[in-house]
Amino acid sequence: MKTAWVLALLAVGASAQQPASLEGTVVDALTGDPLRFVHVSLHASETNYGAITTAEGRFSVASIVPGAYQFTAERNGYIAPDPIPLVLQADDRKRNP
Repeated sequence: MKTAWVLALLAVGASAQQPASLEGTVVDALTGDPLRFVHVSLHASETNYGAITTAEGRFSVASIVPGAYQFTAERNGYIAPDPIPLVLQADDRKRNP
């Protein structure tokens, strides 16, 4: 079972009235190959968002209420990395949390 992941994230927030969005790419840390069919999720106490990566390892989650989340990624054949704390705020940009 493989254990290595690299998550490249870009978080973009608009304004307090506008929802945020999250885009990124998931690749194998050992080979650099994009990982398809990875389930990525944002979890908060009462709110959850998710997406599945494309063949290029890309994902996009839109209409996210700004706030604090735990970002997770899971795929068969890989051990899931620890959740990544992520805070989405207005006009916030983050890469590789």
